[in-house]
Amino acid sequence: MHVCYTGGILLVLTTIMRNRIVRLLMPAILLSLLACAQDAPKKPAHPHPQFFAGTVTELDSTHITVSRSVLGRPPEHRTFLIESTTKMSKDLRTKERVTVRYRSDPDADVALEILVRTRARTPHPG
Repeated sequence: MHVCYTGGILLVLTTIMRNRIVRLLMPAILLSLLACAQDAPKKPAHPHPQFFAGTVTELDSTHITVSRSVLGRPPEHRTFLIESTTKMSKDLRTKERVTVRYRSDPDADVALEILVRTRARTPHPG
């Protein structure tokens, strides 16, 4: 009797070749996936809002300048952009004490909210 094993041998050889190809290509596929993941554009990090408190020295429709003096340090002056989305009191004026919540952009500091600190009440005569 003559038995032919060619079909079984080819099947074994095909499986071995496929395993070798997979083992050779898998690292290349993983490296290319990692490279693609690193090249993907990252979402810009939204920095946490910062705060600056002081007295309004200059004010117009597009900018506000706030100054503060801390004992033992030179006076500090900061100018913030006012955008249409900036929350602020309608009756804001110079020489008022404020706290500015802002974000730092590469070009300028942008005011997100301008909070007027409690105004000193003038005593009524009487």
